[in-house]
Amino acid sequence: MLTNYLKIAFRNLWKHRIYSLINISGLAIGIACCFLILLFIQHELSYDRYNKNFDRMYRLIETFKFGGGEEKYPSASFPVATALNEEFGDDIIVTRFYEVFKQTPYLSYGEKRFYESRFFFVDSTVFDVFTFEFIQGNPAEALNEPYSVVITEDIERKYFENESGFGKMIRFEGTLDYRVTGIIKNVPDNSHIAFDFLASMMDMETVFRLTGTPVGWLQSWYWNPCHTYLLLKAGVSGEFINGRLPDFVTKYFPERIRDKVAFHLEPLADTHLYSDTDEDFANKGDIIYIYIFGVIAAFILLIACINFMNLSTARSMMRGKEVGMRKVLGAVRGQLIRQFLGEALLISVLATILSVGLIELFLPQFNAIASKNIAITDAGSAALLLSLIAVAFLVGIVAGSYPAFFLSAFKPISVLKGRSASASGRSPLLRRGLV
Repeated sequence: MLTNYLKIAFRNLWKHRIYSLINISGLAIGIACCFLILLFIQHELSYDRYNKNFDRMYRLIETFKFGGGEEKYPSASFPVATALNEEFGDDIIVTRFYEVFKQTPYLSYGEKRFYESRFFFVDSTVFDVFTFEFIQGNPAEALNEPYSVVITEDIERKYFENESGFGKMIRFEGTLDYRVTGIIKNVPDNSHIAFDFLASMMDMETVFRLTGTPVGWLQSWYWNPCHTYLLLKAGVSGEFINGRLPDFVTKYFPERIRDKVAFHLEPLADTHLYSDTDEDFANKGDIIYIYIFGVIAAFILLIACINFMNLSTARSMMRGKEVGMRKVLGAVRGQLIRQFLGEALLISVLATILSVGLIELFLPQFNAIASKNIAITDAGSAALLLSLIAVAFLVGIVAGSYPAFFLSAFKPISVLKGRSASASGRSPLLRRGLV
């Protein structure tokens, strides 16, 4: 029986090639558009999850009150990290990111010289908190000495071409020589932090003098340029640390600004889509867009299914005599429904296969528009395959259900006498509504 249904389905597709092409391509375009949007949503929801201890990582947010208002900053002053270690040292690991103040530093190697906007000074604990894959070097020792720097593999090629950059010197601002003590994989695209260089934060006084930054600001509790991250030890909750932060401010901050400052921990899971901080260097999105794009993806797929229904029912009279003859020969309605649903599933499977090619074809243009670097394999091989199977089945059932029930309801006497579908007792109101 199944073999017979497949033969009939393929014969109908081949006999009405133009109709089949329109139906399959229409569904394929709808599925491809939907899947591209879902890839974007999945990418947005995956931010920072490459970190091994993602669920225990937090960002320190400072709220500063002034003039009757307040601003939220994703950063803190230099002394805060030291104070946090003194107060919570048994419960947390702290690390900081600092950009050169008000200028883009230039770096050089031999005759090569570049201005580098993604250069950060960090604590040696950065690799205890964040998970970055080392190609060369030891993460436990890479930044334990002053004037050491860890670079990405792209930067290694940029400065050293085909040579290994490990152990070589890169000159900072034409004066300070930094030894390359580590080469890491490029930062994942789904990281809210984008960097090319991580240099040791030791001996910042020399760096401040070189870059024209007042050295006294290193001890300032007011100036807050350090993006500060905490990794909570296992068993320690963010609520526990948050509950002690008001007393922390009272204990460590100068009296003149104590009442103006408050801190709270922001889970790293919220940094990309939920954060509302000012002057943020993070790559930020918005959860509202995720909801909007999700609705758009569902709507596009629904439109593709409706188009399929309309095309199928519009040509229903071409198969009316087939339905009438089958019923005369003993076919029951259930058999006809299974046949037409099977044909819809076959079209859906073919459309889904075609949609994969369309996704691969248009993904580079989609990435250019969305400013992303999404790959179709980002969904994972098994997850991708299961998603495609689920989409093919769902679309086939949704798009084929109405035509199947519509066609199988034809009355044999009416259609064999050449009467219209509506004359056979079927109301066209639903199809008009779909149009």
